[in-house]
Amino acid sequence: MFLLVLLISSCTADKISEGRLTDIESALVEIRQEWVPDRRVAVFNIERIEDRKGVLLVETDLADAAKAVEALVRNLPAWRNHIELVTLPHAELENKTYGLVSVSVANLRRDPRHQAELVDQAIMGTPLKILKQRRGWYYIQTPWNYLGWVNGASFEQLTSDELIERWPDSELAYVLEVDTRIYEGPSLQSEVVSDVTQGAKVKPLSRSGSFTKVQLPDLREGFILTTQLGSIPFINNDVAPSASGIVSSARQFLGLPYLWGGNSGKGFDCSGFTLTAFRDNGYLLPRDADMQVKMGNTIDYDETFSTVKPGDLLFFGSSIDRITHVGISLGRDEFIHASTYVMVNRLIDGAPNFSGYHTRTLQVIKRIE
Repeated sequence: MFLLVLLISSCTADKISEGRLTDIESALVEIRQEWVPDRRVAVFNIERIEDRKGVLLVETDLADAAKAVEALVRNLPAWRNHIELVTLPHAELENKTYGLVSVSVANLRRDPRHQAELVDQAIMGTPLKILKQRRGWYYIQTPWNYLGWVNGASFEQLTSDELIERWPDSELAYVLEVDTRIYEGPSLQSEVVSDVTQGAKVKPLSRSGSFTKVQLPDLREGFILTTQLGSIPFINNDVAPSASGIVSSARQFLGLPYLWGGNSGKGFDCSGFTLTAFRDNGYLLPRDADMQVKMGNTIDYDETFSTVKPGDLLFFGSSIDRITHVGISLGRDEFIHASTYVMVNRLIDGAPNFSGYHTRTLQVIKRIE
């Protein structure tokens, strides 16, 4: 409603011509709320440019949001000199707008500095979309649409054609071991080329005894035990994932430490853990628990939890609107989750691993089917 009033109000335009930016900012915020309600997965930034008084910089990676800003300016020409629109990926990247993670785990930070909050991780061989850069840091988007800053030393910067040529999915293999190494030669006594964790993608080149020679995203080569490689899961969210496969994937991480923002075999937060277990079985969940709760169908349950099946997702929080934790059902009242570490708890009193806290805060159970 506010935006509509602005579009038809000449007096508002007069105010802006006198240097008042608050109305423009309010109109832009309304566009952001419409097109980018969740800024964890899409960009719409509004910033005052310090050395250009009266000018607002607007950044977005969504074409529809950019069109809405352009329409705003067309309807109120007096605002034209007060809004500078930048669409992402930024032009300064030229055509090198893709990245390929070249270290075992790339850390995504809230801000472009090593001390900033860890918000997510991307594993070796994961393709990234690059949106902009700042002092050796790059603002990227993962295949599950999450946004964060990654240090440029963590990935190879490529064009779309270079990415396709270097890293075709049909030629890659998936690391199955939670924590392993790639060696200079076909021997466990050789020097280490790189550590790798479960879910890493490498390119097999040849076999040598019990080892496979592989190429890494940055073109380094080395050897890994052949038994530690498998096929890359095909992501298809139109097909329900295997419940037994999800449970098996989840159990392999038992005992790994909790890590805020963790999404790898080096440590997990709760939703990074569930995302990984489902991704390994061909289903891509959103990144955070309050996003994942919007997926699937709600399962009715009673105090016996008899209707709950392995692979169901259990969501916890202070209310259904404030989901803060998620776990994976092992059947009935038993579930596995990343808390202090990846552990198994129960919801019915009497078992040694009963968790009254989680029983009290359970809000909903969802099934992906």
